[in-house]
This record gives sequence, structure tokens and C-alpha cells, in this order.
Amino acid sequence: KPERVSGRGDADFTIKIIDPSALKKHTYEISVVDSINENGDKGFNLLDLTAGKTLLENNPPPDNNGYNVPVTDGFKITRAYLPDGGPKDDYFVDVPGGHATGFHYKKNYASTLLGEASYLEYQRIVEIEFTNEINSSGAIGAPAGQKAFRYEHASTNVPTGFFPCPFNVWKVENGQRTGLLNVGFEEWPMFSSYDGEWGPNAPTVGGFETIYIMKSDYDESGQFYQNKPLDMKEVLYKITFVLNADTSVVDAGDKFVLEFEIPASSQDKFTFVPTEVESVDSYALPKTIELFQNYPNPFNPSTMIKFQLNRKTRVKLTIFNLLGQKVIDLIDEEMSPGIYHLSWDSKDPSGQLAPSGLYFVQLQAGQQSKTIKILLIR
Repeated sequence: KPERVSGRGDADFTIKIIDPSALKKHTYEISVVDSINENGDKGFNLLDLTAGKTLLENNPPPDNNGYNVPVTDGFKITRAYLPDGGPKDDYFVDVPGGHATGFHYKKNYASTLLGEASYLEYQRIVEIEFTNEINSSGAIGAPAGQKAFRYEHASTNVPTGFFPCPFNVWKVENGQRTGLLNVGFEEWPMFSSYDGEWGPNAPTVGGFETIYIMKSDYDESGQFYQNKPLDMKEVLYKITFVLNADTSVVDAGDKFVLEFEIPASSQDKFTFVPTEVESVDSYALPKTIELFQNYPNPFNPSTMIKFQLNRKTRVKLTIFNLLGQKVIDLIDEEMSPGIYHLSWDSKDPSGQLAPSGLYFVQLQAGQQSKTIKILLIR
């Protein structure tokens, strides 16, 4: 797989060996092109760094069959993921066997709403992981998470304290947690919940508290924002959580995930050496027809579906609801062997959003049929 050498966009490429005898012991570079036509579509260049030659220039991303990308030096680029970037998804992940999701929420992408030109540079995937059980009485036990700067509602000139909270806020890069981010929260002095602890109440009580997730890395000393007013240009996300009911419970280990894609750009460059990094066996044609579990799951509003074919065949990929009614055909065509990825945006053919619930994805490939369950949560 090509190795990133620069940039932080969520671009991704897949290489397939076509003719092992034609492979060279050369180093190649793939670079993203911001615009290859008057429509501003993204594409890529392919360079042979060893020979100092440009092999492909302003090439569009591969289509489903990869016919629009020629074979070069015994290999070809079969997949290019070049996202435009922006908020992607947000959802809860409940601890298996625990209580159902206890919170509902409202959010905004603070820097986006402020119109800050460079907000994409700072946005990132964030996981809020709750460290304590939480109910309508607040956190159970001493808050076991990181500390946060407390601001009083309508008076955010300076923090009024630096208090432990029942959560940690992790930044995530390439699927890995890379550290904590600074956090602020807002308390309303007129509510009985005003106590220096972050702990949303049920709506029947009337209290709620807001989390401000900041751009800066966590400073456990509490000095980073100690004498500074709350500046929304320093805020990545503003989220207000409210317990669903008096009986709601949030389990220790529950997570709330904010997904964000960094746009692919000309800063994103990848290198690879086919004879050393790739192997013929690892890119051989699939031996079976398979439909893999979607990701993310649960999802809102979109999810990625992956399947593989071991031969050329007629393919139908269909979404059904819990009653067995067809929601949409995602694919209905003859396809070549290979591995495929496609996204469902939770819409039907008329563009209407499907409601929350359990759905089935059915892959019909020739005489074979595969089915998975997927969960849409709005």
C-alpha cells in the first residue's frame, strides 16, 4: 500500500499488480491534483522518481472497473479516494450489554460557522469517551476523566475554575488516538446543578451543560486558558448534551464520535516500491464472493459498504427495510472481479432521507446472495 510522505488529507490509493514480469525496482510517487478540469474535479499524478519521469498527469480517479487508468510498469492504480472534506458523521457508540444511549444532543462545528478560512486545517476526528456512569443525579463517583475550564453562562470572560470531568476528549488520526484536547464547559448559575461539575440533567429537571472542544492539546496544569476569555475561534466543536429522561443512564465507556474528513489536496503525496511493498498473492483476484460489514455502524447519515467478486457477473446491491420493502438499488449491473467500496447516504431514489432503524443490505451476485444488517440512527 502506498505510504504517505506529506499532507494530512484523507486521500487513499490502492495499487494492483497486473504483470509481475514488468515490475521494476523503482520508487514511485502519487500526488493529488487539486483540479484537473474546468469543473474543479480532483485527480492524481504518477511519477517514477527513480527514472525522473512523469507516467500519468492530471489523471481522473479510477472508475469502478479501473478502465480509465492505464497499466504502467506492470501495475495500475485501481482506487483513489479523494474527499472534499468537511463534517462527515456523528454518533454514539454504546458499551455492549450496557444501557441504551442516554443522551440526545445538539452541536455545531464552531470554526465552520464563524467562516474561518483555515478551519479545515484544525478540524479532526474526536472521540468523547465517558469515564463514569452518569444519570439524572450527575456522575456516579468522583469524575475520572480529564479536567476542563468552567465558564459561567453569559459570563465567559475568564474561566471560573479547572474541574475534573466524567469524560476524556481524544483526538484521532489515522484510526489511532493521539492525545487529549483542551475542553471548556458552561454552567448556568441559576440551576441547582451549578456545582463545578459537568453533568447534564434530564429535560424534566431543566438543566444542561455545554462542552467546548478546543483546538489546543490538553494542558493538565490548567494554565492554557486560565486568564483568557472563551474565544470561539479556538473552538472546534460546541456540543450540548441532555439526558433523554430521568431514568436515562450513560455507561462508563460509552463514546460520542465526531467524524471529520480532511480534504485531499496537492499536499498529499504517497510513495511505494511495487517489487518490495506489494506482492502478487496479496492482490490476486478474490477467491470468493463476500459482503463485508459496513463502516461505521451504527451510522448517520452515510456508511461505507464493501464487497468482493471472484468472477464477472451480474450484481444487484439493494437496501431493504425491516419489513422487507426495498428502499433503493445501489447497484444493478454486470461487474468485473475485484474489491469494491461504495457509500450509501441513507436516501431513497427520490432523495428522501430514510428514518432511523434497522436495514438489510443484500448482495446478489449471479446465483449467490449475501446479507448484512446495518443500523441507521438519526
